[in-house]
Amino acid sequence: MSTPLCASSTCGFSTHTFYFPSKFLTRNGVYIVTNVLCVASFSDSTVHLKIALPEDLSRMHVLPEKKAVLKRRGERAYFTCTWDVLSPCVDTANGKNRDWKLASAGFHVLIRDGAESRAPADIELARETPPTERAWAHTCFL
Repeated sequence: MSTPLCASSTCGFSTHTFYFPSKFLTRNGVYIVTNVLCVASFSDSTVHLKIALPEDLSRMHVLPEKKAVLKRRGERAYFTCTWDVLSPCVDTANGKNRDWKLASAGFHVLIRDGAESRAPADIELARETPPTERAWAHTCFL
């Protein structure tokens, strides 16, 4: 059985939310979280994807190198996004309080369908575990 995807006009996404379970965080040690994002092409044109991180998430490691090209309908790309949830890279840049509980809102996936740019897909960062009523798969490693 295939995983249902959250659809947009050009691509389907395995999730629009990356979760990291803050209930385990004690502010001591290092907490590395990896989330996996799958993107499938719904277009007959070549689709270019680029992960666009805000400055406060610039230390998030994305493989493969924040870019992918989907050449045919149904082709999928997988990204792994890894970061230290206690590092300053997930703190809000607009506040003076660098509290680890204030996570960045998220990031965007920029989409180009052939020669046309499409609306970016937003990926939210949530400091909680995924809700049990989710209809699609979620992968997070802590």
